[in-house]
Amino acid sequence: MELIALQNAITEPDTSPIINILNFAIGYVSKDILKDACEIFKEVTRKTLEKQLEGEALQFQYGPPTGSAEWKEQTALFLSQAYGHPVLRDNLVLSCGSHHAMQLVLTTLLDLNGVLFVDELTFGLGIFQQFTSIEIVPVAFDMDSGPDVDDLRRKVAEKRFAPCKGKLFWGVYYTMTVFHNPTGVTYSAEVCRKLVELAREENFLIASDDTSNLLSYSTKVPPKRLFAYDNPANEDYQGNVVSLGSFSKIFSPGTRIGWLECPQRVSKFFAKSTLLNCTGATNHFTSFLVATLIRDGLLHQHFEQILLKYKERHNFVYNYLRKNLPEEVDVKSPGGGCFLWLRFPPDFSVTAFGSVLAQEHELHIFSGSFFAVNPEKFSNFCRIVFIFHDLPTLAVASEKFCATFRAFSGIK
Repeated sequence: MELIALQNAITEPDTSPIINILNFAIGYVSKDILKDACEIFKEVTRKTLEKQLEGEALQFQYGPPTGSAEWKEQTALFLSQAYGHPVLRDNLVLSCGSHHAMQLVLTTLLDLNGVLFVDELTFGLGIFQQFTSIEIVPVAFDMDSGPDVDDLRRKVAEKRFAPCKGKLFWGVYYTMTVFHNPTGVTYSAEVCRKLVELAREENFLIASDDTSNLLSYSTKVPPKRLFAYDNPANEDYQGNVVSLGSFSKIFSPGTRIGWLECPQRVSKFFAKSTLLNCTGATNHFTSFLVATLIRDGLLHQHFEQILLKYKERHNFVYNYLRKNLPEEVDVKSPGGGCFLWLRFPPDFSVTAFGSVLAQEHELHIFSGSFFAVNPEKFSNFCRIVFIFHDLPTLAVASEKFCATFRAFSGIK
């Protein structure tokens, strides 16, 4: 099934001919979590509307370009607690989510004839390819340790140029340093420090997609985000990292609220952006609802429940696949995030296997090829989403996955 058809089957089931779909492919949030979010949002919206009717209803006006002071204050407090590391309100810029944030980075900060470096395995490749004037350069990637920093260094040196007037950067490196999508890798402190040092030396920006950072199942405090390695106290500090985040997985995707955590030179640049100034704050009213959720402690309570459900689902699928797939299949647990990463024998075609799963069981998966600059190189890999279904449905999907693999591969 094509991606759009699968999305429609999940988001608009009444208009789709497909029923009883089993989704191991798309990282959507489960219905029970959405219903909980709906109940919370209903009450918060009622209170907010009553308050606005008593006043001047300014939350329905165009908003400040980078987001309201109230949203920034509450979001900074929430993230500081969740990260276990300070987040400054003045560093935050409102967005519709991490990929909208990346779009703002590419259109506002990067020379339109610039260079976008991406891991050779990455989510969002199709989005970036729509920017036809930007050169996309893949970076070699190790599925145990992350990017090959020396490879990035060589390619940066080859491509560097002076950006045109009105743009801060000639190049951007897009990556995910914690619970990388799709591989699940979390970069070591050494790799993170090397990335920041290189970005400072060559004056390019690192856009770190931190959408899954807070979804840590093995530690109370999540791994340190790359932004925290770019320390303003360092003598050579310039501000070369932005962190892209979203409330999609920690509250609900439909709110379309996210953030960029930026160094001061970048946040000030966004504040002067003609695009943001002419359109007002993104999702201005909804951002106030999220701020109220945080202030009243409702987001924290909801997030704790989500973490427990995600962890339970992660553990179930991981343990089931480990137990019921042969040792020839490597099942990797990242310890957080929304996905498992599977490596099959070298000559195994996940695309062909996926076709059988879809035809026989309406069970849908993504091959590693979907995420690859060079699709053939990763055709024997598969990403499994574990957050979309409840445990009984995950049990059904996992059983069908393993039984079909044994029949398809002949490996017992």
